[in-house]
Amino acid sequence: LKARGDGIYVLHKLTELSLLESCSEQYVKMPILFRRFAIRTSFPGEEVGTSYVRSGPEIDGNLTDEEWEKARRVSLIGSRLEKLPVSPICEGISTLFLQHNPNLRIIGETFFTSMKKLRVLDLHSTGIQLLPPSISSLTALRSLYLNNCDGLTKLPPKIVKLTKLEVLDIRDTSIHFLPKEVSSLVG
Repeated sequence: LKARGDGIYVLHKLTELSLLESCSEQYVKMPILFRRFAIRTSFPGEEVGTSYVRSGPEIDGNLTDEEWEKARRVSLIGSRLEKLPVSPICEGISTLFLQHNPNLRIIGETFFTSMKKLRVLDLHSTGIQLLPPSISSLTALRSLYLNNCDGLTKLPPKIVKLTKLEVLDIRDTSIHFLPKEVSSLVG
């Protein structure tokens, strides 16, 4: 409880200093100038131009094969994304944000096959109804956000291969039971 109070205090201070903007009572975001800077900033050892941000309802959210191959961080939040490539070659990708794409209903069976370094996958508020078998390829995945995917009714048993998973958010989905294999992820 103390940690939560400390966190709220820090968020208020950052908002007072204009380092964060309040969106609502529950959410804050980085000001646009900071976001633009953060997007253009590479991690140490990372090639410049490997982050792709295409968001907003006027954007279709599609990347070329070359962009997928170079990608380290991809954000296609709230774009008009309806379809993903079958099996993109993107071995270095670490972050993939696809949230708020309600017309994205199907993720192809082999979509995640080459994404072995992916650490964060956000699919919340998409129209997906199931996760493809290739989800088991994401052996470095630490965070998987599926909240508000109300058509999602179950997790595949192969989720047990995600041994580094720390965050699994299934709030407001239609998942009522977890596969028994999930218990092996604890501890």
